[in-house]
Amino acid sequence: MYYFVALVSGHVMSMLTESRERTLFLQRRLMLSAKRSAEEALDQVEESRREKERLIAAINHDLRQPMTAAVMHLDVLERHVARHDLAGVAEQSRKTRVAIDLLGGSLDHVLNAADDAHSSENSRLEIVAVASVLRTLRDTYAPQAERQGLQFRVRLPDERLVVLSNRKSLFRVLGNLISNALKFTPVRPDSGSGIVVAASMRHGICRIDVIDNGIGIDADKLDDIWQPYRQLNRGHKDRPAGLGLGLFLVRRIIDQLPGHQIGIRSRPGRGTRFSVTIPCDALTEMAAGPLPIIDSVHDEADFTALNGAYVLLLEDDLEARLAIAERLEEWGVIVACGADLASLHSAHADSERMVDAVVSDYALQSGLNGLDAFDAIDEWLGYSPKYVLISGDDLTKIDRLVDSPAVTVLRKPFSPSALAGHLLAAVDSSRKLEAS
Repeated sequence: MYYFVALVSGHVMSMLTESRERTLFLQRRLMLSAKRSAEEALDQVEESRREKERLIAAINHDLRQPMTAAVMHLDVLERHVARHDLAGVAEQSRKTRVAIDLLGGSLDHVLNAADDAHSSENSRLEIVAVASVLRTLRDTYAPQAERQGLQFRVRLPDERLVVLSNRKSLFRVLGNLISNALKFTPVRPDSGSGIVVAASMRHGICRIDVIDNGIGIDADKLDDIWQPYRQLNRGHKDRPAGLGLGLFLVRRIIDQLPGHQIGIRSRPGRGTRFSVTIPCDALTEMAAGPLPIIDSVHDEADFTALNGAYVLLLEDDLEARLAIAERLEEWGVIVACGADLASLHSAHADSERMVDAVVSDYALQSGLNGLDAFDAIDEWLGYSPKYVLISGDDLTKIDRLVDSPAVTVLRKPFSPSALAGHLLAAVDSSRKLEAS
């Protein structure tokens, strides 16, 4: 009997011990798993922090070029003012404005290029005049090339060349390629040193080349240049190190644009040629249908069509409201302004004119958004004029905008020319409606 009790007791103790060991084993596994998860989470947080720091530094780097161009143009502008050279003042003012516009555009576009959530904005296709892009590149990068003692030439196509692309994306791609060329092209006293940007059309393909006679790239390194945070030629102490994001962003943007490709040919010690190719067959297919709005540069003669137009402006930021109103009045536009719906209604109440267009910020401090404000304005007026919605955010995913042909979106930062393009379309539509 004693033996039996001892046997049973031993068996029970064994089972209890085994169960306890199994529980402890599972608890240890859970603890190790939790520890690994915590370490992975900490690693992700740390990597996110480093990525944020790199991105901020990249934005700073990307803004330096247009800032440098603006400073150079302002210096020349002051000299033209001292000489009372009005033609020179006007030209340098235009170039300075382009450079300042690029400061905001560069910040916006680098953030978009680094964020997949905004890839639709970067790849939205529109008709782009290649010569206009190349002229802007020349105005932006020629001052730095001259300061470095390098030649900078742009060969414009003989014929009018347009492509189906994204203007900001195409500018950023070519700008990064030019910045890279300026960085790695030394001044040679025995021969001309510099960069050439040329555009051509052949067999339905537009090709834009960025060519330099710099230090070149070794053949076994050609695949490495597209990697983020990779810097070749670090041994050259006189070269600015940079962050190695320029060509990474070039590849990323090119991959987002349908039909766009980029190629490279390079010889160490002789130079490098980057070639961006864009198929133009799609333009023929689009000829029978409506074309996207082109954010192009307008001449002063174009603005005469705005003379006498009546526009409502809803903007709760005082400085922005005054600046936009002054610009509109320079074009001869009659403007009724308001910081909110009540003040705008009051400003418009005494007018018996038909409203040609309404311009409003999307994010209003009153808690309404611009689309809600448009509904209220429709009720006042009893009809729906054309609307221009200003926003710093990507609104392409708002279904209501897709279903509202009367509303167009103007993305911040925008140029006066871009605003004029939207208003010219609105005023033309309004006048055709009145005539009918």
